[in-house]
Amino acid sequence: MAESHVVTGLVAKRAELAGRIQACRRELEQMESDVGHLDGAIKLFAPDYKLESIRPKATGRGQRWFRQGECQRLVLESFGDAPQPLSAARLAVRHNSAAVRVRRPETAPPP
Repeated sequence: MAESHVVTGLVAKRAELAGRIQACRRELEQMESDVGHLDGAIKLFAPDYKLESIRPKATGRGQRWFRQGECQRLVLESFGDAPQPLSAARLAVRHNSAAVRVRRPETAPPP
């Protein structure tokens, strides 16, 4: 027979995932409602506007190596600290070692 602590852990994980699914469905329903309200507002101000011409905007999670603005700051600091002009390869090496130092384990990209 299966170990009871294993089954308990699996049941807990399943309950957690089922809860997340419900939350995502509620969020999806709210977003669909919001889009409907926006469509109505667009039609109110521009009755002839073709709503089907509006393409969905892709949303990405972006990179996870640096926080917002951190990469740019590191590059500018590298230029300021360099005794001589930096090649792109040298700059990449500086960036990579800085990213490894500041990277947080919970946001680190997969290898």
